[in-house]
Amino acid sequence: MIVEPANEVLSRSKSDRRKIRVNGYRKFLDGGSLKTFTLREVQLSIPKSPSFLGKSKGSELSNLIIGLLDENRYLVQIGVLLAFELGTLRVYCKPAEGVHTIELGYVKLSPNGNELGFVER
Repeated sequence: MIVEPANEVLSRSKSDRRKIRVNGYRKFLDGGSLKTFTLREVQLSIPKSPSFLGKSKGSELSNLIIGLLDENRYLVQIGVLLAFELGTLRVYCKPAEGVHTIELGYVKLSPNGNELGFVER
């Protein structure tokens, strides 16, 4: 017996997968605004990766996707890190209550959800 795969699981091109990701980012970022967090208010979680460990300038971290996590490390919302200067993080995101940790990701995004690139792992 031969069973054909469902259309939803057929292989997609790179550009099709990118469009799906961008639509998902936009769903979570549309209607967002600028928020400011200080390192006194939240913890910062940085991936344990050689490329991240070598980055010391906040400007090099701008436009990274971030996860806004609660005290149990559950994702509350996603956002985009716009700036990181003097212990202050400027973030574009929708309202989020109970943010305890901001976790940096590897994808660079514009506030409207377009992919700008990736950070080397």
